[in-house]
Amino acid sequence: NYIFASRASATFDNPLILATYLSITAPFCAYGSVSFTESKSRKASRLCFLFAIGGLICTGSRSAYIGIAASLFILLVSNKRVFKKLFPFVLVLAITVPIGLFLRYRNTSSIDFSASTSNRFYIWQSCWDLFLKHPILGLGAGTENIHQELITTYGVYNRSHAHNLFLEMLTEGGIIGFGFVCAIIYLIVKNLITVFRLKGKAHRGYGVLYVSSLIGFTIMSITEFTLQSAKELMILFFLLGFIEASLRIVSETVQMAPDETIIYEEIEDSEFEKEKESSFETIQ
Repeated sequence: NYIFASRASATFDNPLILATYLSITAPFCAYGSVSFTESKSRKASRLCFLFAIGGLICTGSRSAYIGIAASLFILLVSNKRVFKKLFPFVLVLAITVPIGLFLRYRNTSSIDFSASTSNRFYIWQSCWDLFLKHPILGLGAGTENIHQELITTYGVYNRSHAHNLFLEMLTEGGIIGFGFVCAIIYLIVKNLITVFRLKGKAHRGYGVLYVSSLIGFTIMSITEFTLQSAKELMILFFLLGFIEASLRIVSETVQMAPDETIIYEEIEDSEFEKEKESSFETIQ
């Protein structure tokens, strides 16, 4: 909807949506660069990881930089083999990324950064005040309610949301809505712990990957409303889908409709032979 001359947006039409996508997916690229068995797959993952880091720099989201750094740290300390293979790659990034950030922001004054920070603090104070005025049910779902209040009551014209995922949920849904959010977080943590523990921790690597991805997303969510669009929701749901699918694989459980269970019933070899002979006679 808008043109950002100095910030990457592309299909996502907003740099912060792109940053949310990359903060979730970049750890997958880093993990694949050391965990895939085929050399071609590892090299492709490293290339994707480089593009992801470059994209994050171009979005201009400072919280995403911190989030991806935390994600990589979790991956590095999780396993000696991962550390050995990934550390040289991360070391190169640790040198080149600050250089890239310097080149990007060399013409940006410190006043712009301080103004952006102070605006966020004022918005957080305003949204907390709105929550105290509507503590039970909040203002209702959607950013427009908060946007109008920020304009009419607090004089904030260029920011449409709380710039904090958890404060946004609290302001929109009140205590009841935030309770649902806490329930979802509890289920995610519970599933991740199960993935870690089952099968003698054989799938621990996947659990670490999902945790690192969620950590990056969570850190970015402290200064941004990372679910402001359906595109960001879709990205997060993909991640939650991976967690749920891994849990089903590890626990060897699958949910099927009653008419699907017959597909998985065991068939005796003798019955299979009879069926094959019958089919052969029919053809003749």
